[in-house]
Amino acid sequence: MLKKSSLKNIENWIYNNARSLEIAKWNFIQNKGSKDDIINEMLLFQNTDGGFGKGFECDILTPDSSAICGGEAIFTAFEYDLDLQADWAKKLYKWCENNTQNIPTFWESVPKSIDDYPHAPWWGYAVNEEFSPNPCAVLASAMILYGSDSQKTLAEKIIAVCMDYILNDEKYWDHDTYCLQRLFLSLKSANSALITPEIEKAMSNRILKSVCLDKNKWTEYVAMPLELVDNPNSPWISLFNENIIENLNYYVETLNDKGYWQPNFSWGVDSDTARKVTQNWIGYIAVKRIKRLIEFGMTEK
Repeated sequence: MLKKSSLKNIENWIYNNARSLEIAKWNFIQNKGSKDDIINEMLLFQNTDGGFGKGFECDILTPDSSAICGGEAIFTAFEYDLDLQADWAKKLYKWCENNTQNIPTFWESVPKSIDDYPHAPWWGYAVNEEFSPNPCAVLASAMILYGSDSQKTLAEKIIAVCMDYILNDEKYWDHDTYCLQRLFLSLKSANSALITPEIEKAMSNRILKSVCLDKNKWTEYVAMPLELVDNPNSPWISLFNENIIENLNYYVETLNDKGYWQPNFSWGVDSDTARKVTQNWIGYIAVKRIKRLIEFGMTEK
């Protein structure tokens, strides 16, 4: 159980160090803040073309719109139950529609301009030669529910590739799995005939193979159970059982005295920009983990 004093330490750190976006998220989950405040902060990262950029995904600092930043906007909207039929969302779907490229990837993950700005070493520009569910699946997860007819048609094309990918028993990248999971949930909510017992079994298998269950390795860059099971009502909670409790306790035990969790990744360089990005990630991680602890009743009232 995370004590009130620890929550206060986290709040103080966030108010003094985090992005305004994370402050708005924190206020929503802890201080009866408004969803509108989250949306208003998100809009600061939306470009006139409808896409998202400007460091919305902390490691991508080009101001130009990217599919990855757009995917992060969709994840945020689902996480905080934001209106995905609002004008900002419609503009994003239009950006998606206007910026498709030939398959296999539908969109470039990041634009060429990424190399003109500081960025994480894993986000240098490269031509994708094979399909990646990250971020195609998460963008499709919103368009299939809330897009225009033409946008739903685009989403259906992506979904067809994603269904084959889910059934493919080869690659298990955690970020791909996050995106496929979000798409699965959207299709499930729409009672789609695509969610067959075979797909359900394959999705569960993919989640199991994407998650690290060895607590001793959680300091490494791996996916922990709570990154794929975000609340007690998750359809995948039975896959993990005691691992969820172990992960919740790990969050409580590894919070430092300053009120944050140190990320298990970095740019690998020491610069003002890299330090600022790490600070942004610390705020992002703190809010996300506290939201999980609240969902599972692990915070002191």
